[in-house]
Amino acid sequence: VGLADGQGQLLGLSYFACTASAVAVAPATLEAVQAALKAGESPPLAVSLILQTGDVRAGLSLTLSKSGVRLRQGVSGNTLLKDRWRDESGVALSGTRADALSLEVKAGVSLPLVVERGKRDECAMLVRAFWAMAMNG
Repeated sequence: VGLADGQGQLLGLSYFACTASAVAVAPATLEAVQAALKAGESPPLAVSLILQTGDVRAGLSLTLSKSGVRLRQGVSGNTLLKDRWRDESGVALSGTRADALSLEVKAGVSLPLVVERGKRDECAMLVRAFWAMAMNG
């Protein structure tokens, strides 16, 4: 994503929610989001969970759909979390790490995640798109 604040400073997708400024999205990212929305579910996204101790639990996959979010061990392993979208669900991008975001599943349940380099914006867009679809019926 290449959104400039007028002084050449690049801003993340979180800025999109509170501005009327144009946002430029890489064509491959937009195509991936469109494909997931058409399919009704994202492909499993490789993620790592940042634990409260600061350690990272790697080897997880996140799948997003209109019905909600699912976090698994690997692509087809045990489901660690499966929940539906709520009004308070959302995503926040890290201002200090280009590969990190926090997925707010519901009040009091946030998943601080590290995603593949270059996949954070795609993941954030998918969260927002599937959440919006769920809230609009």
